[in-house]
Amino acid sequence: MRKVIFRNTSFQIFSKLATSGISFLIAILIARNFGVLGFGDFTKITAFVAPLYLVVDFGLNAVFLQKEESKNFVNLLFL
Repeated sequence: MRKVIFRNTSFQIFSKLATSGISFLIAILIARNFGVLGFGDFTKITAFVAPLYLVVDFGLNAVFLQKEESKNFVNLLFL
């Protein structure tokens, strides 16, 4: 049991480090290629989309997809 928890935790830490590093490199590339205004636009778009992603990431997607009712699927699409 402990090995499974350790392995899962290790994978989570590795994936968080990898995605953070890749995001940092993308931010540097955008800043270099598009300048201050382009990076500002990128930041505005990211700040707008991030709260929407958090809502989906909190498990609402899994809850809606577990139910087989088409009404819940339509609610997911509108959400």
